[in-house]
Amino acid sequence: MRINKGTILIVFLLLALFSHGASAQTVDELRKFAEVQRALAGDPNQWASRRTDANNFFYPILTDPKQISDAEKAQRTQPVLNSNPLAQNDKDYIRYFEALYDEESDEGAFYREQAGTPDLLSGNIKLRTDAETELGKIKSMYEQITTRVAQYAEPSGDKPSSCLIENMGECRHMATILQESMEEYGINSELVVAPGHAWVRVTLSDPRYAGITFDLDPTWYAQPIPLAPRDGTPMSPSWEKLMTAILPSPTPTITPTPSITLTPTITETPTLTPTISITLEPTAPAAYPTSTSGGSSSECSGGGVCSR
Repeated sequence: MRINKGTILIVFLLLALFSHGASAQTVDELRKFAEVQRALAGDPNQWASRRTDANNFFYPILTDPKQISDAEKAQRTQPVLNSNPLAQNDKDYIRYFEALYDEESDEGAFYREQAGTPDLLSGNIKLRTDAETELGKIKSMYEQITTRVAQYAEPSGDKPSSCLIENMGECRHMATILQESMEEYGINSELVVAPGHAWVRVTLSDPRYAGITFDLDPTWYAQPIPLAPRDGTPMSPSWEKLMTAILPSPTPTITPTPSITLTPTITETPTLTPTISITLEPTAPAAYPTSTSGGSSSECSGGGVCSR
């Protein structure tokens, strides 16, 4: 089969257009995710993870998007964050706890009754916010939790409502409060449980960001930092880029304006050669009277100018 040059040229043009479109789409995705990151978590220079001291009180440790991405990559395939393990026992455990802390689950109500804790989710566990946007509501409720829950410890009766009253709680209490609160405002969210941890998964519905899904972890992070969904698999390259889409603004380098010093041009002063004017002394007129005593008979005028 013969292919002429025109066909080859068309193929190359189509490939170029396709590549440009794909690149532009990727840039747009990164830009939108960076907008979500900043709207939720603010300035990345202030992002912080939550650590606990000897008495299990939380304190912040400054971090950055790259460090968080690396930490998530290292942990997401470990059992503590593996929300989809292969072992049947772990699957049963995950299903049990996800239902147990779901206020609207009939299965959860049964488990709570069987455990002798039918009032596990009783009391006020739903946070309020005056924020108007979807991202604003998420940010407000998340930060209420990380501000109020100061100590990592089990509250009275293992109840999420006690967590807010006593300012102490563990991952399941904080995640439950956040998920139930977001659900109250119509935010698409779910409680995610792994064998050693619990957090929340969110899918945005705001028209600009509709369909963007990420995880939030109020136990591990001080701000609502959007995380790659933890599913027990290695983090994809595309998520690595998204996690670092927002980067700290570099400190601008101030380039000083050069000062231009003009070198003066030295103009040689010309040597003036004086013109010698020779004035011949006039000869006194013959009629001018001459003193016989050798003194001058001239007079000075009132102007002080003497004439001879």
